[in-house]
Amino acid sequence: MLTKQQLGYKFEDQVHELISQTYYPILREKEIIKKYGILCYGIDHLVYSVEYLICIQDKWRDTKSSLNDINHFLKSVEKVSEAENKRCIGIYLTKVPITKGGLEALKNENTKQTNLFLSINNEDMNLLLKKLSELFYSNQIYFYEPDGTTIMLD
Repeated sequence: MLTKQQLGYKFEDQVHELISQTYYPILREKEIIKKYGILCYGIDHLVYSVEYLICIQDKWRDTKSSLNDINHFLKSVEKVSEAENKRCIGIYLTKVPITKGGLEALKNENTKQTNLFLSINNEDMNLLLKKLSELFYSNQIYFYEPDGTTIMLD
């Protein structure tokens, strides 16, 4: 049986494997920090699509992310958005829902209409990844097999 930390890394790897099927350039946390600075350690995955950037923070733990965690993610996304002069979709992907304060912070940032912030949660890792896939598809970002054929969602 995997430890909680191992499950967290497994989840992060599964998110990366999934979004890597888009064929868009993707950076992971260490590469993001190297490019944008230590203040951006709140982003685990950064996808460079044509129209915007997608910043993903994933947490596979049994506790809710605090308002501080959410605020750090918001600031990290803002820093990347400014550096690239491009709109971002910030996705906070978690096993359990974020706190009420965290939701309010996301809602407040969305009123600014600079970047878009979403929170997606589910206690089933596969269903959570499916929700992420559906979000990508709804934004016309598709996944591909190694031979180039499009992967269709169930």
